[in-house]
Amino acid sequence: MKIHIASQYGENDQIKKELIKGVDVNLPDEDGYTPLHWACQEGYQSSVEYLIKMGADISICDHEGFHALEIASTKGHYGIVEILIQSGADMNQSRNGFTALHAAAASGHYNVIQALIKSGAKINSKDEDGKGRIPLHWCAQEGHVEVAKKLIENGADVNSMDEDGFTPLVTAVSEGHLEIVKLLIRSGADINVKCPADSFSTPLHTACAWNQEHIGSDGSFAQHDST
Repeated sequence: MKIHIASQYGENDQIKKELIKGVDVNLPDEDGYTPLHWACQEGYQSSVEYLIKMGADISICDHEGFHALEIASTKGHYGIVEILIQSGADMNQSRNGFTALHAAAASGHYNVIQALIKSGAKINSKDEDGKGRIPLHWCAQEGHVEVAKKLIENGADVNSMDEDGFTPLVTAVSEGHLEIVKLLIRSGADINVKCPADSFSTPLHTACAWNQEHIGSDGSFAQHDST
């Protein structure tokens, strides 16, 4: 479909021609992707602005539930995120509970995190496909320290448990992200929490079981106990 290709490559003149012909600005392709979805994914800010001006619906989801704000947040297209926010995007629209804030946290896009939080994104909302994870779980898994700091500063629950009993600390330990582990412990994460899905192990047990010796031997747990 020409309008989708034009949006994918930021060809605004071609987009305009297609709309003049009467093509629906919200026309989905075979995957349910609209022209706006394509422009958001590929980072063409001027195309996003033009499509919205011409009536693009920012809340439409593709066949898998992806919407414009999640797409732009995943890719880290800060300017586009700002445009969507200014155009009235729902900060907490979700794909099975997975919001734009979850996406930005998993991808490590600090500026996007800032914009979403400032505009009302819920810090501790839980996803469903990730089994009840909050955004802090996702950046703990991927090792995004600065994003984790920002989330914690804005009220992220460092002891939030997913459906398997994993806290962000257990998640960070299992992935071997030492700096995240240190941050979470300094921020009040429970080092003695017992995870039901891991034989009721503590985070230190998890570090040993998952061969994360650099975390178990770092001293962060012991230092925390002594304070």
